[in-house]
Amino acid sequence: MIKFHKLTTGYSSKGTSKEVTRALDFSIESGTLVGILGSNGIGKSTLLKTIAGFEKPLSGSVQIDEKLVHGMSPMDRAQCLSIVLTERKLSGDLLGIEVIRLGRQPYTNWMGSQSQEDDQRV
Repeated sequence: MIKFHKLTTGYSSKGTSKEVTRALDFSIESGTLVGILGSNGIGKSTLLKTIAGFEKPLSGSVQIDEKLVHGMSPMDRAQCLSIVLTERKLSGDLLGIEVIRLGRQPYTNWMGSQSQEDDQRV
């Protein structure tokens, strides 16, 4: 179960804060499918990043199975949640050829398999 206790998300900078969501107070039962809808820039990604522990809440808390998300180690969080965001971030551990192969992703099948043509292009 995920619990939100008076969760306010947003950004702090130079002593001022910009709230994106305010005082969310509800829970989501395990096995429940939830959709987050809204216009661009409304705060969907900020909320997801806060739930995942990437951003700190301005106030309030997020709990997963009665553990505070922002008190968990990255390893503990990784074992109970996963997230796919729209930003593309490259790992510093990739070889040059692997970075170039990532550019072929739009041309691969749903499993990401690359063909001989992809190999030639890379």
